[in-house]
Amino acid sequence: MMRVIGACAALAVVGCVTLPEPPAERALYFDLRSIVETETRIDWVLDAHEIEQAAPAIMTSACQATPDTRLALSGWLDTRLAAEGGTARQIWEASGGDLDAAHEALLIERISAALRYADAHQPDCPFWLRPDPDFDGVQTNTHRLVIFAESMGSGQLIIQGGDAAIGGTGIGRLIPAVGITDRLTLGIGAELGVASTFPRTENGARSVKAVATGGIPILARFSDGTFRYDVDLGAVARATRNEYEGLRYGGRVALAFGVATLRIAGVMPYATIWAGYEYLAPGAGEPESHIIRAGSRVGVNWDPWGP
Repeated sequence: MMRVIGACAALAVVGCVTLPEPPAERALYFDLRSIVETETRIDWVLDAHEIEQAAPAIMTSACQATPDTRLALSGWLDTRLAAEGGTARQIWEASGGDLDAAHEALLIERISAALRYADAHQPDCPFWLRPDPDFDGVQTNTHRLVIFAESMGSGQLIIQGGDAAIGGTGIGRLIPAVGITDRLTLGIGAELGVASTFPRTENGARSVKAVATGGIPILARFSDGTFRYDVDLGAVARATRNEYEGLRYGGRVALAFGVATLRIAGVMPYATIWAGYEYLAPGAGEPESHIIRAGSRVGVNWDPWGP
């Protein structure tokens, strides 16, 4: 979680990372970087083969960027590579064969290779993908209204009235969100699911007690290439053990870290791990509850108005 906190803070600070300044140039950079990172995660061996494999995604973005945008990005990448201290091979050799030391330079070189491929195949662009000087990108949420559809599960430790219990939750949620910038997306939605505990019976055996749970999540998502960092706040409600006694209300704060794949037909799948704290105020005959939760979330980022 410290990594998530640090990354979110860093991404929120203007100027903390060197990036292209013009919006269209940044958008093309983020698209190509996401494509290269996705291919690299699978296993990048032969440049020409990997670029050819990723060609549809590369051209979908590059065809919508103007020649001036592509030229400016090419120059920026050359400057970034020089700032790294040389080519990936030179850095690798100088570090005694440490590939991690050459990671950033290798990423820049592969993005440059993708850009050169796009320039060479620009005449092949389909007529409906026209160059746009205000290109916002395909793999980002910039200026888009998107919908996050998520399934989240977790284990939970509940401390209530001096007693502790373990359990689990399964929740589904829908969050309409807006891409404020190429790195920040904000959303608010609704969630509904089931929370369970495993109390002991009088004879010492474990039983299962499940109650309905719901809430209104407020999500801030920071993007860094294919990586995702979430800050999740929300108002929550949970049924009591006796469902006829009403609901208990409270709040939640959570952090998450994950990865996304490429957007295809308007849909971008992603997966995250998360941890958080939930507080339920006393009510319906039950004392206040402190709940620590951790688990995973899988979902899709759907752009219903995209291609």
